[in-house]
Amino acid sequence: MNQMRNLKRRIASIETTAHIAQGMKLVSTAKLKTAQDRVFAARPFARLIAQVMNDLASLSPQNHPYFRWREVERLGLLVFTADRGLCGTFNDQIVRFALEYLSNAEVPVDVIAVGAEAMRKLKRAGVKPVSSFQDYTSHPSFNKARYLARLVTDEYNRGRWQRADLIYAKFYSVLHQKVRAFELLPIEPQKEQKRDGSRLQGEVIYEPEPEVILDHLAQRYIETEIYRALLETQAGEHGARVAAMDAAMDNAKELIRQLTNQYNRARQGAITTELAEIVGGAASLSQGGHKRAALGKGGEQR
Repeated sequence: MNQMRNLKRRIASIETTAHIAQGMKLVSTAKLKTAQDRVFAARPFARLIAQVMNDLASLSPQNHPYFRWREVERLGLLVFTADRGLCGTFNDQIVRFALEYLSNAEVPVDVIAVGAEAMRKLKRAGVKPVSSFQDYTSHPSFNKARYLARLVTDEYNRGRWQRADLIYAKFYSVLHQKVRAFELLPIEPQKEQKRDGSRLQGEVIYEPEPEVILDHLAQRYIETEIYRALLETQAGEHGARVAAMDAAMDNAKELIRQLTNQYNRARQGAITTELAEIVGGAASLSQGGHKRAALGKGGEQR
């Protein structure tokens, strides 16, 4: 009976867990659609602003500090993860990639954790971020991206950092998010032009001056890339959580099936044992009755 009681308790507990997983899957599925739309809407703008800026940089004097290469003595690294767990290996893959990046770095690195999971997992791995931000990837906005961009550019302009990189997971599908390292500063327009294979040709008239346009556009470019990292992380989190909760539900159903079979076998064994005891008791009573009857007849004959 104790075994059956424990099995029933475990089945009820797993069923509750399955219901929770189903609820989390439904919530993330609903949020994923909005996050996907925001990511797909942001990507074309990010590509276009990069292309326009690269064209301007190639046609104007490249004396802007964001385009000037400097010898790297210290760099800044922004690591983007989710604020919560229960999304499979999504956060672990990003942090693992960041730790490998840090192990290969030849100069000191100032790590900024964007996401509660980044802060927690990096600290557990022995890396202490210089600062951390929560509720940025869960509820991304351009104002938050602008604040992070200002932090990066301030450190870069005052010379503490000679380079700034981003690490985040680019969203492809529910089952596919690829972690990447993106070099944010200094900006290298040659890479973009090789990839796009397009340049402005002919005479170009600037209004206002090229330096003013480039300064404004470079700042917008940095803000856009950080905003894109926030959106990609949010979409990747919800996609990974949908897949993780779906797998959890499947595992829960399989475990419930196995435990139900064990419960049925235990119940059948208990019923069989009870029947055997009842039959054995009835047979014992029957034999005892026959013996008493035989003894009674023997006494009458005497």
